[in-house]
Amino acid sequence: MARSARTKGPWYLEPLPTVAVFARILARALGLDDEEVRVIANGALLHEIGKVAIPPAILRKPAALTAEERLVMRESCSRGYEMLRNVPSLKEAAEIVYAHREWFDGTGYPRGLKGQAIPLGARIVAVADVFDVLISHRPHHPGHAFEETRAEMLLHHTGQRMKWVRRLPPKASR
Repeated sequence: MARSARTKGPWYLEPLPTVAVFARILARALGLDDEEVRVIANGALLHEIGKVAIPPAILRKPAALTAEERLVMRESCSRGYEMLRNVPSLKEAAEIVYAHREWFDGTGYPRGLKGQAIPLGARIVAVADVFDVLISHRPHHPGHAFEETRAEMLLHHTGQRMKWVRRLPPKASR
């Protein structure tokens, strides 16, 4: 599904394999089992699939989005979840798609989940996604080196989005 969406040319789906690789590395580093790693990798590959339902004019807009356009863009998580939730082999990945924009302090979207209520796979994909954004060359910023990216994440992204890194539940409670 992700591959077919990428071949249609949307720039926003190009980094998906990289995010999946980073998510897989993080999941393995956290000691998750092979099945959990597989689910997280699938969620990472599909985490932006809901954007295929967002109007191209919003996705490709070169300027800042209006408040109304941001609300439409926020629908992508719900749209992606709806696309995947009834596919038996992707049910767990659908939860990652749904929750990967939630923030640890509860200010994320679409449901405003907070802390441990955010699925661990979604938290891992969120970190992998931010890492990919920071190291990748984009129209609005050059990519950063690994150490610079690591420092940026620790300095600026340990609040709302990344605080979970220090508060991972013990494996038995996942």
